[in-house]
Amino acid sequence: MMRTISAISRADAEALVSKLRALYLSARATPLGRPRLRLGGAVLEGPPIDKCRVRYLEPLPSRATFAAVDASIRALLDLGSCIVVAAKVAAATWRRGVRVHSPDPRVRVTVVGGRREAGDWLARVEFEEALRLLSRLREGDYLLLDRGLVAHPRVSEATRSLALRVVGEALEAGIRVVGVPKRCSAKLSSGASAIGVVARLASERFPGMPWYYYPLFSRSGPLLGDVAVAKFSEECDAAFRVDLAIGDDCDVGVALGEVAYVQDSCLPGYPHPLKAVHEEARMSEHEVECLRGAVLELLEAEGVLEEFAEGLSLPSFKERYLWG
Repeated sequence: MMRTISAISRADAEALVSKLRALYLSARATPLGRPRLRLGGAVLEGPPIDKCRVRYLEPLPSRATFAAVDASIRALLDLGSCIVVAAKVAAATWRRGVRVHSPDPRVRVTVVGGRREAGDWLARVEFEEALRLLSRLREGDYLLLDRGLVAHPRVSEATRSLALRVVGEALEAGIRVVGVPKRCSAKLSSGASAIGVVARLASERFPGMPWYYYPLFSRSGPLLGDVAVAKFSEECDAAFRVDLAIGDDCDVGVALGEVAYVQDSCLPGYPHPLKAVHEEARMSEHEVECLRGAVLELLEAEGVLEEFAEGLSLPSFKERYLWG
């Protein structure tokens, strides 16, 4: 390896470094442009990236109640033309760091035709649970979701209407809805990650400190809230897209500061309520096996199991569940 490296001529090495440095400086001098987010066939544009939009984020204690919802999905039976899936939905509320409402996770099952339909159904069961939680919240409280606040053009009308209802009823009651998706596909015209570029600008202005950038996108079309970027903790470098449907009378810095205050002590930089329900929504292999067996028993009791037996693709699976 060392022989290969030493074989590079000094002239080539100097030219390589010089060209890369020139490209870097040129990129730094070029205006960053606008972030773009593709949703279905639509492309949304945000305001031009500007380092002046980066602000220090101060975690703020709050008397508000924080509610959180998350769900996971697993395939139970692959019947060839369709798939039986199960979702485990977890929800809970906290006040001043104490868990005050903790119902047992809800298990839902359905049949889907593919991945897109499964994702649509998963979003719907999360919004249904969120709608139930609204009755436990009051003005100034928070509803936290681990997905963006988007009425996506490709989801079903039922799911889109439910998302609009949750956000609409929350805002009418003065409840603040905050979505923290784990991924963000927003890019600049250069193809660079919008969040990555924002994080670089923020680290230059507030090195080693929490910060937020606002707005990355403003509420419009399928976006049900404004979009910010936030690094919640000085102990973690991760920056998240944060969707905010908080009403015009609520300051963005205050809302993000109160969310930052409830971050998880074992996972700095991420809200504890979302981390907790995420863990509770996970399905173990044992749970999946039990649900699979329960569905097979149901199909057998209803006299429809044999109609789908040939669709079960794995012989070992059929032997285990159909013939003992």
